[in-house]
Amino acid sequence: MLAGWSEWDGRALRRALGVGALMVVLAWLVTAATDEGNVAWSARLGRALPTTPICAAIGAWIAVAPARGRGELRALAALGRSPWQNARAAAIGGALVAAIAALAIATWARVDVEGFYPAIGGSADVRFEAGAFVDHDSGWQIDRDGDLSRATTPPAPRDLRVPPHGRAAAGLATFFAGLALALIAAHPGKRAWWIGAGAAVGVATLVLFQAAAAHRVVPAWAILPPALLLAAAVARYREARWPTR
Repeated sequence: MLAGWSEWDGRALRRALGVGALMVVLAWLVTAATDEGNVAWSARLGRALPTTPICAAIGAWIAVAPARGRGELRALAALGRSPWQNARAAAIGGALVAAIAALAIATWARVDVEGFYPAIGGSADVRFEAGAFVDHDSGWQIDRDGDLSRATTPPAPRDLRVPPHGRAAAGLATFFAGLALALIAAHPGKRAWWIGAGAAVGVATLVLFQAAAAHRVVPAWAILPPALLLAAAVARYREARWPTR
């Protein structure tokens, strides 16, 4: 598969992938439990997917934490493995979680991207028609007797208010952020400064997505902060060296 790939790497990859996926499922369930009723499960999944990069980082960190605590990473380094070779399996496993989520965001129209563009849900399209209150965004209506039922008119297209290329931008930002955070979490060195940098990048990306929702900037601008963080994380591995003593 890769030069120097071992069974140890395979276990780390599977652990990172499994834990990261479990974190996404837990975020999905928490979102579903706190959402309003009559929301499709695909829409609830879309609202949880912005947390995927954090889930990927948790998976990568847990995958290498036992080996770091037992000193296995230093033992592997003594055998000639570089920091990248020791961290790549966990980083790849976490990145796979982000890649699957990014693909769903970019290509699956049923996935709600409201979590990336919160401003698009600011005004509901509810009208009084034929003796009932009809929500054209969701396709539900409240009848004259107070019962909730499906509207006779189809709901508005989900992406009607999403900026052009908004799905692609959200998918790329999710993948870049997930890969960058997984690389940071799996690195054997200190991570305090990098965690702060990741938080700053998250805030900047959120602000840019909100600006894109308000049509102040194009959605592609939101890809820039996680892309820069990814470039910095990759450069960190190029400079990393294990102490000789």
